[in-house]
Amino acid sequence: MKDFAKLFTSQTYGQILVVIEENDKGNPCIRFTTQPKNMGLCSVSMGGSDDSDEVWDKLEEVFDAINQDAAETAISDLYKTLPPTE
Repeated sequence: MKDFAKLFTSQTYGQILVVIEENDKGNPCIRFTTQPKNMGLCSVSMGGSDDSDEVWDKLEEVFDAINQDAAETAISDLYKTLPPTE
């Protein structure tokens, strides 16, 4: 059974959950979820424009290659757009 999720703990961002799944349109995507201080869960995702086997195969390759550095990079812009937590 292939993994569908990875969980990283970052010194900078806390927990980062990475899941390969379907988006609201039924297309494959990789979703990065984190919980900034004083906020609920926040996610960003990347994915294909259709649900073909070719797109799933490519996203599975990308998912397999994601490590903590890649997960931190994927969510870093999200933190730049958040309001101050003070």
